[in-house]
Amino acid sequence: MSTDFLERLYWALTDEEQHQKTGLDLGELYERTPAVKRADYAFKERLADFQQQDASKAEKLDNCRVASCWAYEQQGFINGFRLGMKLAEELRDKA
Repeated sequence: MSTDFLERLYWALTDEEQHQKTGLDLGELYERTPAVKRADYAFKERLADFQQQDASKAEKLDNCRVASCWAYEQQGFINGFRLGMKLAEELRDKA
């Protein structure tokens, strides 16, 4: 199964800086969970300590963290969507 459409849908949903009318902005449907907010805060606190020692390495580390988070989040979105569709198919078959 090609994931191209789901990848594009993921980016459309997670773009929090879209400038569209209320109700048309898919980013409005996207929410970060409290656990993610806490984890981001904890990482940034540790990164701030590290940044005092080596700012260049700290920036590279933060860039890697962001790229990794996006990749895992997109993977979770795609897998969740696919599993949801599979469940819908199974429920339809039982009906």
